[in-house]
Formats: sequence, C-alpha cells, structure tokens
Amino acid sequence: MKKYRELAAILGTCLLLCGCGTSASSVSADNVAQEIEAVENILSSIDPDEYIELGQYKGLNVTRIAAEITPEDLEAEFKENLGYLLEPEEVTDRDDVREGDTVNIDFTGKIDGEAFEGGSAKGYDLTIGSGQFIAGFEEGLIGKKVGEETALDLTFPENYPNDKGLEGKPVVFEVSVNSIKRMPEPTDDNIKKATEGKFSTIEEYRKSIKESLEKSAVDYADSTMYKDLWEQVVDNAKLKKDIPEALTKDKMDIIAENAKSYAKMYGLDWDGYLSQVVGKTQEEFDSEAMEYASRAAKESLVLMALAKA
Repeated sequence: MKKYRELAAILGTCLLLCGCGTSASSVSADNVAQEIEAVENILSSIDPDEYIELGQYKGLNVTRIAAEITPEDLEAEFKENLGYLLEPEEVTDRDDVREGDTVNIDFTGKIDGEAFEGGSAKGYDLTIGSGQFIAGFEEGLIGKKVGEETALDLTFPENYPNDKGLEGKPVVFEVSVNSIKRMPEPTDDNIKKATEGKFSTIEEYRKSIKESLEKSAVDYADSTMYKDLWEQVVDNAKLKKDIPEALTKDKMDIIAENAKSYAKMYGLDWDGYLSQVVGKTQEEFDSEAMEYASRAAKESLVLMALAKA
C-alpha cells in the first residue's frame, strides 16, 4: 500500500482545512467540523499583526512545470482504465499461470510452521505482476497449473510497513490455484458495450483518456505553481512571537479527528490503521502531525495578515 501517500492525504487535507478556512461541509466527520469551528473562534480573537511580520508577497518568482503527458503515460492509463472497464474472462485454452493473468487462489502463510494473522485467504483474486504481494510470491506462481498446490519459501522484506513484526522473517506460503482469468483484448465492440454506447471505438475511448490526462496535467501544473507561491509567502513571513498554543493544539485536534475518520473508512481501529495503512508508529505520526499543525497555524496567521495588508 502507498503509506506515505496515505499520510500525506490525511495531513495535506488538514493543511487545506486549517490554513484556508475551508467550510466544515468539505469533511464528513461532525467532530472534525467542531474542531474547525474551534479554530475559527480562536482566530477571531487574534490580531495577526501581533504575531506575523509579512515578508515579500508580491512580485515573487515561480516556475510552472510543463503540463505534458508522454505516450508511455497514455498507454499506462489506457491499460489501467481497461482493467476497470472490461471484465476478466476465464482462460480455457491453457491451464498454466502467466504474467498478467488474474488467478484465483487459496493460500496459507506460515512462520515456524504456524499460520499467522492476516497471512491466509480463500478465493483471492491476484493479478500476476501487480506487485501486491511480497517479492517472489507472484513470480512463484508463474507456470503453475489450475488445481496444483505449491509451497513458496520466501522472506518478508526488512522494511515491511504493513506489519513491522514480520520484517525480515522467513515465511512459507502454501498456495493452490483455483482458476485463471485474463483481460480480453479491447475491441470496438466490447468498448462500446462496456461504456453503454458512450464510446463506439477504441480510438474514441483512448482519445477521452488522453484529454482527461491533459486536463489533469494542466491542473497539476497550476496547483503546484500556486502551492509554490503560497509557500514562498509563508516562508518569507516572520513570527514576532510564539504562535498561541491553543491555535496549534486545535490544528492538531483537526488532524487527529480527520485521521480517525480515515480509519473508520477503512473499517480499522486506530492501531490497525496506523500500522497497516499509514505505516507509522503513534510517536512518528504525532511528530509529523505536529509539524503540519505548526505550519498550518502559521499559514492561518499569514492569511489573516494578508487580508489586513
């Protein structure tokens, strides 16, 4: 899983909420909305000029990244979209597993001969080459046949954020292959059927993906430029004295409540969410969250100072 992206989503969302006064409706959790209201109440009683000395905020230089996509970007996005659009079809002309196949498997993972929590499943669909499992698992199934059972002697990586207790441990996965499916080759007919007539040909569908990618590239270039400008404004501003503790604390509370709402979305308790999704300890999470909270508090004060300038 993309641990750092997940943490960035939590903290980055909170920065937007904390720094720009976004309305509570943009976050579903009621208690997050309450924390935002608490921050706004604190800000209403603060004179930003007591805390912030604005630096240069006009005539700043910024480089806008090129908004372009490569043929490789387009092809990768096209294939990924086909994976959502078309249904895999059961392979009937062979019975051996190959790269790109989606195999339905039963597996049991054992450490020192004992099954461990989260290491077993039945009827699991795995696309060979997707990199979902630890190194050697998917590769070890290539060439295996439907109905065949195999034992894969593997080792968990030294850095395994999904479960740090498994890092570096040898493991044996007993795997049986139940069936093999493969994505069909795209045709005008199956594209038209899958899109309910919205696109009549492969080229029409590919063109729509290209246009979407181009728009995303422009949006990303713009947002990155504006982000860089805003960071310069905040960095150029100097603190005259320490930010009120109550403001930083409430920023932290927003981050904490928002993170808990993410955990609920995943159906996990807090400890499970931290270890399995974010890949951080509580101490690591608190440390990074405090950095974001302090930054967000300064951003709020800078924004208020700009409004008065």
